[in-house]
Amino acid sequence: MSKRRITEDGVEYIGTPLASITEAQLAALQEAQSTLPLSLESLSPLLESILAACGEGVPPHRRPIATRTATDLKGTTEAAIILGVDYKPNSMDFVLELKENEQEVPEMNPHYAAVIEDLKTNQYVCSRTDEAITRTILDLVLVDRLNQLKDMDVFRRLLLSTEVPVSVKYVNEHGKPILLKGRADWALGYGTDKRNTGSLLIIVEAKPAGNASVGMPQMLVYMAAIQDARQDRTNKTVFGMLSDGTNYTFACLSDNKRLLVSRNFQWLFDRQTILRHIDRILLDALQSSPHTTLVKLKNSNICGYTRYLQESWKFGEDSDDEGEEGDENEEEGDLVDVIERNGHIFLRSKKSA
Repeated sequence: MSKRRITEDGVEYIGTPLASITEAQLAALQEAQSTLPLSLESLSPLLESILAACGEGVPPHRRPIATRTATDLKGTTEAAIILGVDYKPNSMDFVLELKENEQEVPEMNPHYAAVIEDLKTNQYVCSRTDEAITRTILDLVLVDRLNQLKDMDVFRRLLLSTEVPVSVKYVNEHGKPILLKGRADWALGYGTDKRNTGSLLIIVEAKPAGNASVGMPQMLVYMAAIQDARQDRTNKTVFGMLSDGTNYTFACLSDNKRLLVSRNFQWLFDRQTILRHIDRILLDALQSSPHTTLVKLKNSNICGYTRYLQESWKFGEDSDDEGEEGDENEEEGDLVDVIERNGHIFLRSKKSA
């Protein structure tokens, strides 16, 4: 058996071909082993034996975690199983619906609407299917709907960020921890640092024209990463929007890790319905308490958030009959307003408003 000694840079092997193995090299080997394509599966035993030899001399707390990218996942069901999310794609119990109401949806800014129309019909653009066009369209849609918000105090604290890095851990079938990583196209939440995943509330994912559906596994990973970072928060519900600029799908990851997905909406036929969904998600985000205030820890009114969501959304076929766990002791009218005072965000019960 070869001699080993632990150094500052990693594990040094003496008298073997593995003359000096650093932690970075060990991490690269672990990632290669966890993402090995089917055509190279015959190399898996060799990589496992090398990893076993290298890992013997590294303390458990210093061993790097193998990583995968969210784009590796090919289906929403696969992503749900890996992340421990409850999801059945062919069941009405996992369908997200926005309840009908008589509230009028504000029209888009005519200048933004004209640019979107031109992008969709212009001969130099309409034939392109790259993601850049989708991002331009969604930028216009998101900015327009944010401009519709009437509560400007909260608006100044509602941050829309792009290319947001997120990650979440899971344990594979061999009992090994894996870090699932990616970058969300947009994330919206409270705070001024997009790296603070726990402050995020909404994920928006863009895909090239005609490829919207392939983005659902990625979006689920990003939503799960946000929810994982919010485990110490009272409200852990995360919303998502997936679009290729023409097709729009909305999703919700509930507090109990249940994924609900809306039907597909098309911009040409369902524009007002799409805008109503976006407006509702933004308003719901404003009602979710920001984590930055100490008032949150003492204010029992925030516990009504799940029931508040049920007033506007239908979470599955039987959601009207069965409330979410933990709502039994909520009192009537325990919703809250989010207000800013002297640079700090506070919660105010609607009873006292």
